[in-house]
Amino acid sequence: MSDDRTIFEIPAENLSKFEEQIAKLSKKSVKLIGESIMPLIFGYEERELSDGLTHRVYQVLLTADIPKLNGWTFIARLDHSNDTGTVVRMVPNTGVSLPENYRHAVNTTCDHCNVNRYRRDTFVVHNDETKEFKQIGSTCLKDFFGHDPIKIAKMAELLGYAYECGKAGEHFVGGDLRYIELQSYLEHAAAMVRKHGWVSGAVAFKNTGLTSTRQRASDSMLAHFTTITDDDRVLASEALEWASNLSSKEVLSDYEHNVSVIANATMIEPRSMGLAASIVGVYFKNKTSALPKTVEVGNFENVISLFKTAGKNLKYPKIKLVLENGEPIVLSISGPKSNCPGTVNVTDGGPYGDNTWYGRVASNGSWQNNKSINATTMSSLTALLTALASDPAGTAAKYGKLTGQCCFCARPLNDARSTSVGYGPVCAKNFSLEW
Repeated sequence: MSDDRTIFEIPAENLSKFEEQIAKLSKKSVKLIGESIMPLIFGYEERELSDGLTHRVYQVLLTADIPKLNGWTFIARLDHSNDTGTVVRMVPNTGVSLPENYRHAVNTTCDHCNVNRYRRDTFVVHNDETKEFKQIGSTCLKDFFGHDPIKIAKMAELLGYAYECGKAGEHFVGGDLRYIELQSYLEHAAAMVRKHGWVSGAVAFKNTGLTSTRQRASDSMLAHFTTITDDDRVLASEALEWASNLSSKEVLSDYEHNVSVIANATMIEPRSMGLAASIVGVYFKNKTSALPKTVEVGNFENVISLFKTAGKNLKYPKIKLVLENGEPIVLSISGPKSNCPGTVNVTDGGPYGDNTWYGRVASNGSWQNNKSINATTMSSLTALLTALASDPAGTAAKYGKLTGQCCFCARPLNDARSTSVGYGPVCAKNFSLEW
């Protein structure tokens, strides 16, 4: 085995994920330049890892042609971004170490044209004979080599992404935090956006009571406390496709360029997490802005009357319902200090700040809904709220009959009469309902 090869040491538990990531890059490589990138396992050993247990660790290398032309080898691609600084993507298997000054490069002067201007992308190449390094702007590659090396440059770029996958896969616990898998992170960002709405870092900085989507997604991904749903995966994939396709525009803003670069990566660095989260946030905002702001579910005055009556005896009266698929729905009245006092808030009943907010209903029946609700839940919830507006007591009681729990206090209904009515005598009195 050549010493020039970059050898990755991948624990068995991470191997399938690593192979899946490389397969995606290889598919893209075949489509763009007709060459594949394949992982080759050539050995393994049993080793104690950071969790204190013994694991099988595989030695893996990537089989692909080293991007080389006219005696120059592509060593790395540098992404210069206003918001994220310089992102270095190494090319594996070259046997050449990148000088430290390129890892923190702020100078984007091209060593071919010697023009000092801002460049979004540069490549570091190494001369096999003279051992000289040069930083070449992407638009100068053709002139530097004498003909268009687009395929070789593209291979260097894809191998850079593959290198990041390998380095991330080497770490058993938590992964290498320098390399965060983009797709997984965006799925967590999508979950946070659908649950809490999009909150940029700038908005969170100005409002201490808010937490940015970047922070929520990061905490969620590292702590594994969020169950990712199919809706989250769909939203993340749609947003990723939108951002990736921005690169086809003739003129891009700095923001559009930055997110298009991130969207075409497999791994990102922590400093890029804010921009990455914005891919989901901006796409979600654009997507939902075209949707109707309100849905009419019928006059809600009788529902609000129930809450006002119960409010004379209860501090926080609630009505507990359930959708056809079993998802809990909890209604409560907004207090005088809220943004929309007197309206009915609709949630999944989770603790404040960690619940799913479905929207609010005004007394005239205008439901200002959360645009992140999927179509199935939206349809089911619309039907439920419409039924509640038409027959508040009957619809609320239906929950108790169905679940055996009081639709107001959620306590078990222990006698036949309470079960048949759908709520107990104490709650009937508080809400001025017949029992």
